[in-house]
Amino acid sequence: MARRFTIPVEKVDFSPLVAVVTDLKIYQLALKLGKMLAMDFHLTDSVMSDKGQLFPTMQAATERTRIYIIQNRVNNVLLEPKHPLVNFFVRVESRDIGAGDIVANLLGAQDIRTCIDYTNEVSDKSVLKYESIYINKLNPSQFDVVIFDFGGVILNINPQVTRYQFAQLLGTDCAAQVEKSQWLVALERGEIEWGEVVANIQQIAPKPVSELEIRNAWNAMLLNYEPERIKKLKQMRRYCRLVLLSNTNEVHYQCFADRLKEQYNITFSDLFDDVYLSHQMHLIKPDAAIFEQVLENEKKKYSPKLKKANSEFSPQRVLFVEDTAVNAQAAAQFGINTLVIERNGQFYDYFNWIE
Repeated sequence: MARRFTIPVEKVDFSPLVAVVTDLKIYQLALKLGKMLAMDFHLTDSVMSDKGQLFPTMQAATERTRIYIIQNRVNNVLLEPKHPLVNFFVRVESRDIGAGDIVANLLGAQDIRTCIDYTNEVSDKSVLKYESIYINKLNPSQFDVVIFDFGGVILNINPQVTRYQFAQLLGTDCAAQVEKSQWLVALERGEIEWGEVVANIQQIAPKPVSELEIRNAWNAMLLNYEPERIKKLKQMRRYCRLVLLSNTNEVHYQCFADRLKEQYNITFSDLFDDVYLSHQMHLIKPDAAIFEQVLENEKKKYSPKLKKANSEFSPQRVLFVEDTAVNAQAAAQFGINTLVIERNGQFYDYFNWIE
């Protein structure tokens, strides 16, 4: 059996850098890990990250495995920028064990989705595996507004399918010309109409193609909704204001709006308090102006659904859920919290849910 801490954490005198590690949640997690792995966790001054950052931490080690429970903030200064909403994470350096195995055993295999993020890096110079698990989940009620991207977050997408369909319809060279032309980007900005795009494609196509054939190829990237996502959006809306912010166009929007109605007999107004579409705003992510406009509109409409400590709108109580890092980085410049998920991943895995 692993030895337990014998001195109450709150009574230990540490330097300011290490003192933040005495967070009760980290202490309790260390006890659980120690019992499971027969390892004695102890407080250490710091652990150096690959980027040269110092993390105050709790540490346990055997001959072949080192495990750190790492505080993510020191005096509210973020040390690990990837997930600013996470308080701490587990880092494993091991020849034998993976961080995923630890969390599965610690929290229950059925709830492995408790992880905020999971990375597995293998160094060419070492047999050690470097893995990090971000353990905190988000609470929907900690935000006044949650902004959702659409494609790859709410609706599964695969742009490669459209590229393939265009290549089959127009030939490889012509399809490449269409992609380089920026007509479709201009369509998403609302700078040109669909009819103009069709006419341009028909003009350079090596054979006659109909508007319907072009439309079907363009819509081919739009895949399916998943029922659990729809359910979780409805549930989240009880706690905060939900808005949609999508780089899209009139053709795609009509397609996925119709599909939502056909499959679930609902419209976007049943899921979101407001919808911001690039082709209507004449702006696309990651343009700074699109986030400025959304924040300005949300400030005017601010009315928290639950009693919150603050009484004024603040970007710090806004969360943006995206599958594209560059878009999230642009939003973060305005003080918006961001959560970047894997494309077509499950956003609800990152939240605690109260049924």
